This record gives sequence, C-alpha cells and structure tokens, in this order.
Amino acid sequence: MRAKHRSVARQGLVLGSIIVGMLAVGQAGTVFAGAAPPVDSPDPSSVDDVQPVIPVTPSSSAGDASAIEITEQLPVEISDQLPPEVTEQLPEEATSVDPEAGCAEEVDLVTCVSDETDAGASIPTHAAEAVDEPTPPDLQVSKTSDADGILHDGDDLVYTITVTNMGDETATGVEVVDILSPGAQGVAFPPFPTLAGKACTVTSSVLPGGVPHAEVRCGPVSLDPGESATVTVRVIVDGTFCGAITNVVDVEGRNEPAANVRDDNHAEATDEVACVPRIRLSKEGPSFAHAGDAITYLFTVRNNGGVDLTNIELSDPKCDSSPTLFDDGNGNTSLAVGERWTFECDHTVTSSDGNVIHNVATVTGDHEGGTVTDRDTHEVDVIHPSIDLEKTATPSSGPTGTFIVYTYAVTNTGDTPLSDVSVTDDKLGNVGVIATLAAGATHELTSQITLGSSPITNVATATGEDRLGRSVDDTDSASVTVVAGTGGGTGGDGSGGGSPFTGSDTDALAAWMVILTAVGSVLLVTSRKRSRPHAECA
Repeated sequence: MRAKHRSVARQGLVLGSIIVGMLAVGQAGTVFAGAAPPVDSPDPSSVDDVQPVIPVTPSSSAGDASAIEITEQLPVEISDQLPPEVTEQLPEEATSVDPEAGCAEEVDLVTCVSDETDAGASIPTHAAEAVDEPTPPDLQVSKTSDADGILHDGDDLVYTITVTNMGDETATGVEVVDILSPGAQGVAFPPFPTLAGKACTVTSSVLPGGVPHAEVRCGPVSLDPGESATVTVRVIVDGTFCGAITNVVDVEGRNEPAANVRDDNHAEATDEVACVPRIRLSKEGPSFAHAGDAITYLFTVRNNGGVDLTNIELSDPKCDSSPTLFDDGNGNTSLAVGERWTFECDHTVTSSDGNVIHNVATVTGDHEGGTVTDRDTHEVDVIHPSIDLEKTATPSSGPTGTFIVYTYAVTNTGDTPLSDVSVTDDKLGNVGVIATLAAGATHELTSQITLGSSPITNVATATGEDRLGRSVDDTDSASVTVVAGTGGGTGGDGSGGGSPFTGSDTDALAAWMVILTAVGSVLLVTSRKRSRPHAECA
C-alpha cells in the first residue's frame, strides 16, 4: 500500500514560530490538522488521532522566513488505516519545536499563532495527491469439479473454469486451454463448452500406446477490467485408468505482460477413480479380405483395474486354432495392474463367412473376489472385385477410307471400388486410364481409325485394382468389314449396294456364282430351242 502524506503550506513564518499538526482519522476518512500534540508517540492501533510535532529549524538567524512548506510521511501503520481516497501528506521528518505556540484546529486549515504574527491568522493547506497508475491486464484462472466422492467407470462430472481480469485495462486475445486426464475422461455433450458466448473447440486424439486424449480450447475473447467469464466442461469417466486423475487448465492473454503471467494463470482439479478389478480386451484385424485370404487377428489384454489377475483365458470363434500368447509382459502367469498381454490367431476366409465376418472375442481373469471379463468385436468386409468391358465399332462396315469410332464401355461389376483402370487395344495400343471407378459405375472411352482395304478385328482389355491390390480384367473384340462401293452407294455403312469382300463372306459369294452360272446355262438352252422353228421355216 502507498504511504499517505500531508503537506502543510504557510505563507510566512517568523523565526522561532512553531507548527503543531494533528492528523485525525474520522469515520469518513477525513484528515485535518489540529493542536495539542502528545508528549510521546501513541500506539497507532489504539488511538484515533495522531499528533506529530513538527519543528522548524532555521538555517541562519538572518531573519524571518516566508513561503514555508512542510511535508511529512505518515508511518506505515497509520497509512494502513487510511481509506484509499485520503491523499493528503505530512512531512517525512518531524522534530520538536517551541511547544508554547499553539494552533487552532480546523478542517483542511492550519491556524498558527506567534509573537510576530496576528492571532488567528489563517494559512491554507494544500494536498499532494497520490495518483494510482492503471495496472495492465492480469489474468487469473480457477477450476472446480462437482465430483462427489470416488468416481467409477461411466460416471460424469462437470468442471467449471473461471477466468478473471484483475487488471485495470481490458485484456484482449484471452485463450483458455483445458487438458483432460489422458485415457480417463472424454468430453460429453450437452452442454457444449463456451467462453464469453463464443463456442470452444473440442479435439480428440490418440497418444502413443493407444491412450485417448482430449482437450478443450476456448477464445480468443476480451475481458474488461474486473470481468470474469466461465467455461463449463462435462466429462465422462471411462474407467481405463484408476486412482488420481488431474485435469489442468491454462489461460493467457495477448496483451498480458510477461510479468503478470504467474502461477494464477494455471489451475488444476484432481479427482479419484475407484481402483476395482478390471480387464480390458482390444481386438484388431484387417478391414477387408477376399474369399480364400488368410487373415490374422491381434488381441491385447490389459489389466486396467486395481488388483492383479490370474488364469487369463481368451477365446474367439473365428480363430481356426486357439489364440497364441506371444507377449506376456513380465513373463509370469499373473497379469499385474497395468500389464499387457498380446495374442494372435489366423483365419482363412471362406464363402460360408458371407460378405461380412462378424465375431466376438472374450477374455476372463480371476482375482480373490471372483472373475472379471471383457469382450470386443471386429468385422471384416469380404470384397468381390469384378470388371466388364464392352467394345463396339461404329459403323461396323464400310468401303476403304471409312472413319470408324470404337467405344469402350468399362463397368465395375464388383462390390468394391477399382483404381487405375486402364484400357488397351491390341491394334491401337493404350486407349486411356480411369483413376477411380466406383462399384456399379460405368465409364466410356473412345478411339478412331480410318478403314483400310482389309477387314479388321481387334481385341481390347480393361484392367483395374481393388483396395487390397488384387487385379481384375476383362476383354472384348469388335470387327469391321470392308465393302466394295458401287455407283449409287453411300459407301459409309455397307448399304450402298456393293458386295462385301471379307473372309466371312467368301462362301456366300461362291454360292451366288454357282447360281448365276446355272441360270445362264438354262437361258442359253432355252434361246436355242426357240430359234429352231425359224430355221425350218426358212
């Protein structure tokens, strides 16, 4: 606390005069000057009035002094009794003066009498006010938990975080970071955490070792001098860990000076989770497989309770043989508190497994009070990749020089996406690549050629991979025939009246030649028979 002072000014003081001041602390905190000082300094804690005697010692005897100002600092004990609004000052040093001179007591006025001055002359006083400098932002945070006694798995509790700006200036960029006890708690809704009306951000992650972790971040917001804001965080105890769990919170402001960042910017709340016999099973395996694949399941058994366990047994109906223990922690037959054991087993996927392999694994462990058990499930999607290619040529025939367009329709006929689907043509080479083809989707590619003088048949192949890297493919072909155009033909689609010259039409052409030859012979014989009567008539 600042020391309080009082200044007493006098316009003139005759050599040998005295000034006696009395400081009276009234009910309203008024400080005034007075007379009749005590001989000894009283105990400030036992009296209401303190009357310092102020000596004036001239530096020479040359004459009277004028414009005298005396300033004295109050003792700390007295200063502590003064209200904040009292800012008057007394001189820092005080010695004895002539006690025969007297001063009359008035509020804010010192009246002194001497042989050289008129009795009752008034000399006004003045006060040197002590101005309080505004303090910069100073944040503090507190945290409480509404937990009542020891917590158990599944219990919920509420943390209340209160942030206050203790400074005289507005705190800006105020941010709160609340870190939950790793593995022991998860944030629950509602309510959703907010700070000063602004929604917080809740993030969850997994720390090394598979330990879940959650934190709440709030802000930035601004807090006026003396203003407080609260954050309410509701959490659920998951029972993974037992014993003491500590939730910590920190607050900082953008304009809070480093000197004000102290222990009160950090707060903690600790609760107790009951340590009872528990066992925890985690099962892992592939998410996808094909019929005929051999898959491996991995099991982790952990003692997350408060007592050691024995006779650990693990079973899984989808294991082709009993699970094998390949890591038993410390090597003994007891699963100690916090210890982990690891098992594995294999299974070959068959058609009888269906499209989804769902199974439940079970683990048990004994303790003095009985048996604890836990289960975990896992699912494997059995996928069936498949692809279909349809190739067509338009037109399918025409004279030399006809422009032919090939269309390649690729369809994913399986139940899983395909990637890097490529289409190639044995005559044209690479046709194109489809980056991803969803199950049931169709995508078309095209290529073009100009028909030569010979018929053409070419084969296309579509190939793609499923999410496990298995490749599937399909082929299809298309043939184009060459026709000889005639005068009135259209030439482009084989309908112009020309005869097709292809290997597949050779037999038909020969048949027509035989028929035409026979018809010609009949006509020739008939013509000769008709000409004979005319000869006879001649």
